[in-house]
Amino acid sequence: MLTGVILDWDRAQNIDFPVNGFLPFEGELLIERQIKEMSKICEEIILVTNQPMVYLPILDKKIRIITSSSIGKGALSGMHAAFSLSTYNHLWMVNSDMPFICSRAAQFLYDVKQEKEFDAVIPMIKNKVNPYHAVYDKSCLQAIETMLKRNYQNPLEILSQIHWQGISSSQFLEHKIDVTFIYSIKTLQDYQVAIKA
Repeated sequence: MLTGVILDWDRAQNIDFPVNGFLPFEGELLIERQIKEMSKICEEIILVTNQPMVYLPILDKKIRIITSSSIGKGALSGMHAAFSLSTYNHLWMVNSDMPFICSRAAQFLYDVKQEKEFDAVIPMIKNKVNPYHAVYDKSCLQAIETMLKRNYQNPLEILSQIHWQGISSSQFLEHKIDVTFIYSIKTLQDYQVAIKA
């Protein structure tokens, strides 16, 4: 069983989009779109955010909204909170600025993880390791704690501590999975491109 994790925690505030989840996207909010896609394969969904009050009025009570005690330590602090509190041992983690997340891609990552017993299976699109839209084992919590103690913030830092496998663009395409799921919205231009896609 999978826990879906949406990270909206302790990021440098984007001047265009201070709360990514509230971006309108194809008739719904981006956060609603992400939750709908995650619900196809996840038994539990967690939103990690330092702005819980803005999400409470719009999200179903089934969505767990949590914060972290590790303020100021970036995405790793959000991961720590989610991995500590997740009900299930397998976590599909995405960032809140990703409009095209894909449950089929996540299922493929999960299947590879189960078959080969990796700690994490991570997309490698155009030879770039993407820590978001990856599937992790809850046991990665120990590596996350180690990196936090060393004051690291980037999720990529934990890879030196775990047994992981990258999945290339060609491998996704072999399974007829479009790799646009990795797209993220950082600027107004990114948003305009996404809504025209």
